[in-house]
Amino acid sequence: MSSSKSAHENKDDLQDCLKTLRPLLDDFSRNTYDDLTDHGTLIRALQQTRNQVERCTLTRKSKAAKRKDGGGDIATKQEVDEMGVRIWNLTSDYKHSVASKPKDIGLVASLYHTAFRLIEASTEPNPPFELTARLLRACSAAIPFLAQSGQLELAEELTHLGAEYQQILTASKLSSTEENRERNHVLSTFLLARVDLEISRKNDNLALSLMMKAAEFDVMGGSKYQELVTKCWSISHDLIARKKQANQIPFTTAPIEWLQQGIAIIEKMRKIGLNTPTVEDIHITILQSIAQEQISNAPKDPNYLPKAMKTLNEIVKIGHPIDGLTAYQSRMVQIHLLSRERKPTNENGIRDVLIGLIENIEWSEDQINEIFAQAQVLAEHYPILPLWICQSLLDAACGKEEGGEDHLSRILYEGIIIARQSLVGQSQAGYNAVSSMLETIVKNSSQRHLDEIGIAAIQLILNEVAEKSFENQGKLDEAAQWYLLAAHPALPSGKPERANQCRRKAALCLVRAGKLIAAKELLRGFPLEEASTHYLAFLIATEENDFAEASSAIDQLMECRDVEAGHLLLISTLSNKEGRETFMLDTLQSLLDALERPDVEDSLRVERLTLIKCMVRITVAQLANKSAEKDIVGNEVVGLLDSAIRSLRGDTPLNQEHAKTVSWLYKSAYNLGVAELGNFSAGVLSKLFDRSAQLIDWYRRLDPADVDSNMEKTRALTMFACFCGKAFQYRDLPDGNEKFTLRNQLLQYYHAVHKALSSADGGPNTMKDLLEVYRIELLCNAHRWEEIRGTIITLKSSDRTDNDATIRILEMVANLLLDYPDCPTSIIHHLLQAIIGLCGITNQAEVVRFSRWIRGIITLLFIRNTPEDLARAQDYFSRTLKILRTPLGREYPQDEFHWLIATTWNKGLAEYGSSRMESASKWCRIALTIAETMPGSVSQSQEMKRQYLEMFGQNTQ
Repeated sequence: MSSSKSAHENKDDLQDCLKTLRPLLDDFSRNTYDDLTDHGTLIRALQQTRNQVERCTLTRKSKAAKRKDGGGDIATKQEVDEMGVRIWNLTSDYKHSVASKPKDIGLVASLYHTAFRLIEASTEPNPPFELTARLLRACSAAIPFLAQSGQLELAEELTHLGAEYQQILTASKLSSTEENRERNHVLSTFLLARVDLEISRKNDNLALSLMMKAAEFDVMGGSKYQELVTKCWSISHDLIARKKQANQIPFTTAPIEWLQQGIAIIEKMRKIGLNTPTVEDIHITILQSIAQEQISNAPKDPNYLPKAMKTLNEIVKIGHPIDGLTAYQSRMVQIHLLSRERKPTNENGIRDVLIGLIENIEWSEDQINEIFAQAQVLAEHYPILPLWICQSLLDAACGKEEGGEDHLSRILYEGIIIARQSLVGQSQAGYNAVSSMLETIVKNSSQRHLDEIGIAAIQLILNEVAEKSFENQGKLDEAAQWYLLAAHPALPSGKPERANQCRRKAALCLVRAGKLIAAKELLRGFPLEEASTHYLAFLIATEENDFAEASSAIDQLMECRDVEAGHLLLISTLSNKEGRETFMLDTLQSLLDALERPDVEDSLRVERLTLIKCMVRITVAQLANKSAEKDIVGNEVVGLLDSAIRSLRGDTPLNQEHAKTVSWLYKSAYNLGVAELGNFSAGVLSKLFDRSAQLIDWYRRLDPADVDSNMEKTRALTMFACFCGKAFQYRDLPDGNEKFTLRNQLLQYYHAVHKALSSADGGPNTMKDLLEVYRIELLCNAHRWEEIRGTIITLKSSDRTDNDATIRILEMVANLLLDYPDCPTSIIHHLLQAIIGLCGITNQAEVVRFSRWIRGIITLLFIRNTPEDLARAQDYFSRTLKILRTPLGREYPQDEFHWLIATTWNKGLAEYGSSRMESASKWCRIALTIAETMPGSVSQSQEMKRQYLEMFGQNTQ
């Protein structure tokens, strides 16, 4: 009685659980897609329901009780079954609508587990085939999610129950093929559930065995097979992921084994006619995974590399219309694998793969970028292969009606870039490749598909290649080839001048390479109205030393409207060539004359200065030839400097652009004059320095900001040197109008030179003194004595800190005046007075200087012989005696001593002979006094005393 009551209570409790569960399931069905729903209450209700099912008499352990109870409550069984089916259906919908999060997996596991327990509880013992299949299907649904959620014991428990159902189904005698397929379907599903459990238990070897058994069943339709294949692929990726995790138990099976099992299932599907596009896509995916595994294993085992190549070939060769991207990616991987080995023998294999890749290219930017990137990688070990890739791509692009032509500019540009890189070791191969690509464009009439920007970029890169070869003088022929490629007919442009410019550069390379015939041939196609055409003609004429052709080319160049300063500069640069100095001088002179035309623009006319600079350089270089006539060369330079000065007199703002040239010219003129002081005549030297000074004045006007004290000094020096040269020239001229004119010019020029020397910071006084001496010389020649007197007064009264310097210039003037007999003695006397007045006696040199000039002034006074002059003379003798009586008197020159004694004694004797006794006695006493001071003159002094006594007596004072 109690047992029956307990069963009844259990049924009531189960109904209560179902009653509680029902609204929760209603709520769950309405919130299936809501991830934020709290499923805790539902899971607890499911757990309570399973607990009540276990207690209920409907479990296997309660079968006997059921029999005693008359087979149980049919209404309750039906209610339980309906609830189980409902939960199963809800779960099947839910598991496909939510992400596989841990909480979702646990919920699904709980739902499926509860559904199975309810269905199991509502099923009679020894059920028929359909119900047994249903039980195994429900059990199989719960096992994987229980395993994934970590409930391995429950999963194991259900697996044991499932095994019982498996045995029952396996032993069942079926009446139809449909039932057989259904059984196989259910049994394979159970085996897949066991696979999931064994994978969770890290028993992957058993799992693979179960997978192989599941694949042996013949099932209805392809979906089940696809599920098997997908699971193989999924498990392989799980194994790969787990291998990368730390602290993981290693698996006994390799991921590739699972993938290969997937391939085996696909092969089985094909045999039974279940091959579909979906299956092929899965096939490709698995093959890609196999290839990845083989590639990753290749470093450890080289045998995997050919296996990977074979797998990739299978992907490419799959019969159904696979997407081109998959085949493209597979071929790219093959190229990578072959190139990675770096074997020369692999080049043909790479070409074969590339052929298939290019033939099936989709002409997308991404694919083209990847191909060129791969070409760059291949270039290191297969230098010619990238060029072949570019040519093959170009051929394909030209041959395609759609798609490829849009990429022609890009392909051609990249091809040239690769060719440029190959120039280091394969220069001719690079050129041939680019030439071939351009010819392909022309051959296929594909020029119209090249865009203007692409053409400009291509020409730019070709120019860069050419210029790099041009910089290497040993590759001028190569540079010409590349320039001509830049002007190739395959590169039409809205700016034809670009192609003309490239052809002109090619011609220039040929000229410099000495290929004059080829250059002339190329020149014939150039426009005659362009100045650059005639410049090239001039260049060729120069190389052939043909002055007539060179002059003709210059004339035609100057008639072109587009002639510019650059052409003249290019011509001037040729002046640096050795061995053609005379030719270049004549040529530059022709150009210089052409620039004098009235129709020549100022912007070109000012370039005369540049040409003159070059001509001066060439002319000066002739002085190195010892046989050259120095003055002739010097006058040629002067003539060129005159031309420069005439050009500057135009005084246009454009002259300022040539200030540096003017600076170079004045420095060159000055340096040349200094260097050739001993070789040029005074006339040539003076002209050089004069032109230098004039050019300095022009430079100061053109660039006043650059004027400094050094320039002012240089200007003063050039003017002084010019004055000196003209002064020397003046001396050499015979008397006449020319000499008269030059003297007046110099006297006028003196003021400018004196001002320049005075203005120069720390101006050289020595030059100013010499300038005064030269001026006095000119004044002497002009008999302008009063001006000389004024100059002497100025010199004597000049505010100089160096008294000795004043004496020296006065001495120079004295020496000069003494050479002019008609110079008034008053001027000379005044000058000598000034010298003696400034003399300080502090050393031997000053004593010697004093002795010289005292003799000069006394001589002059004696010549004039007036009482005033004789009195002054006596004063000078008195000053001299004072010096002789000092210790420095011993430094007085002996010959001057003798002169003083002889002069005064003789003067006394002359006065004595004229009966002027008093004057005679005075002069004789002066002589005696001087004689007494002279060292070693005792005997002479005694003799003079004796004579004196005889003449004047003892009492004479």
